[in-house]
Amino acid sequence: MANVNDSLRRWSQWVLAPARAKSVFRSTDVDETRLAIARVYAQHELDVVGPGQRLDAAFAAWDLGRVAVGYVRHGAEVIARPGKLGSYYGINMAVNGSAVLRCDRSDAELAPASAVVMSPTQEIVMRRSADCEEVALRIDRSALEAELSRTLGRDVDAPVVFDPAMRLTTCAGLNWKATLAFALNDIRNGTGSLDHPLVRSRVEQLLIDQLLLAQPHNFSEQLKTGYRPARPPAVRRAIDIIRARAAEPLTVPMLAELANVSVRGLQQGFRDHLGITPLEYMREVRLTRARDDLLAVGPGDGRSVTEIAYRWGFAHLARFAGYYKHRYGESPSETLRR
Repeated sequence: MANVNDSLRRWSQWVLAPARAKSVFRSTDVDETRLAIARVYAQHELDVVGPGQRLDAAFAAWDLGRVAVGYVRHGAEVIARPGKLGSYYGINMAVNGSAVLRCDRSDAELAPASAVVMSPTQEIVMRRSADCEEVALRIDRSALEAELSRTLGRDVDAPVVFDPAMRLTTCAGLNWKATLAFALNDIRNGTGSLDHPLVRSRVEQLLIDQLLLAQPHNFSEQLKTGYRPARPPAVRRAIDIIRARAAEPLTVPMLAELANVSVRGLQQGFRDHLGITPLEYMREVRLTRARDDLLAVGPGDGRSVTEIAYRWGFAHLARFAGYYKHRYGESPSETLRR
């Protein structure tokens, strides 16, 4: 928990570092601040609480596609009233200070060990302390609902509404937060992993899938019970797709949709018929393709282990090297030097 919290804190400090100042919006004006935040999140009313207080606001955001992540600080106690978010789900975490968010009639406290999940159909009011600093996620509603539909193997017939208070000390909460920390560290360190569509799609997918599994909502029970294992023909279709499109940003939900089965059904089908998960099978195929590329590198080719690893969707180079050596008995660099 401490490591992930430290990652969020380091990221927020980096956002405000002088070297990043040109990419950070700063203002003491209420209307300017409200409009800047609304460009990424929701239109909202913003009021400073108490006489004599003045904003010292800072805001920055990175849009990955289906998910956006941002840093928000007002520097004064404020009340924000976005109303219904409509087009997205919001997940806010406190790096410093505290806040209370009202989602319809439920109040949820924002503190370092917790997050608040805001659903699009809820009426939202936020009250932030003067020292409150937040990491705020926006997950597109259409992406989350499509993901749930693929997982269940049928259309979702009602809005997905989460319990607002999210504990980040559970195993599922920590896993979700660790995925977020990976994304934040990649942005901060400038490694460029998220520039690759395979990696970016995988990270977005994990953030959505892990949220659906970690945080209770009105479809949670159906996620536990509402699937049937995929039969061998569907598993074979998924295998053919993986082999033909291994360099593309495939995800398990995409495979399930293409194979015309639910996500959990496909996962169980792979376990029943192959003894591994779809992701494990995909990793094996991509390791094979990466080895083929490494063996094909000749004098003057110029391709590196890093470039080849990223091509096949391995964003974490140390983990790629570990998988590779376990399977082939040598490191990727040893193969490249042949």
